[in-house]
Amino acid sequence: MHIVLDLYGRYALSYNISVTETAILAIEAFRRAFKMEPDAHPMIHTDRGAAYCSISFNNYLASRNCIHSMSHPGHPWENSPMERWWNDFKLIWLAKRARPETLEELEESVKESIEYFNTQRAYASKNGLTAENWLYTFYCVMILFRYAVFLIYYKDKSIDTQKKSHNDTFLLCILPRKLN
Repeated sequence: MHIVLDLYGRYALSYNISVTETAILAIEAFRRAFKMEPDAHPMIHTDRGAAYCSISFNNYLASRNCIHSMSHPGHPWENSPMERWWNDFKLIWLAKRARPETLEELEESVKESIEYFNTQRAYASKNGLTAENWLYTFYCVMILFRYAVFLIYYKDKSIDTQKKSHNDTFLLCILPRKLN
């Protein structure tokens, strides 16, 4: 099973399940993730699974202008956000449900768990927000930040013709503590 996780918000962007691990399935999981963020060129961090070490997977990432980072052998803490997601998936989700008997049942359970972890489970580390709300807040702040940076740049470049000096501009950003 391959899951593509947004590191900032711990938001599962996409997943792919199969009986065996292959580079083609890993690439497909990343293709789905890039449909959500088509202009992204992120650093991709993975463990050293066979699919992620393959030439075809690395060529795919290179074609997307991504940098591939891998954990050192025997250092699972270097991939701790993903390890934490798997831990939550096993202990919070799978441990409280009947064991799937078929691949279809497993797929349905994974789909439901991703929906739960993305949209329903609140995280103390995210000020009580779900991963989805945290990501939404992040994007809203980034849009405001980009707009504000443009305004500062524009104001600072303008010259007061009376005083023959640059205008001073100050920006105060107040981030919301909670999204209702």
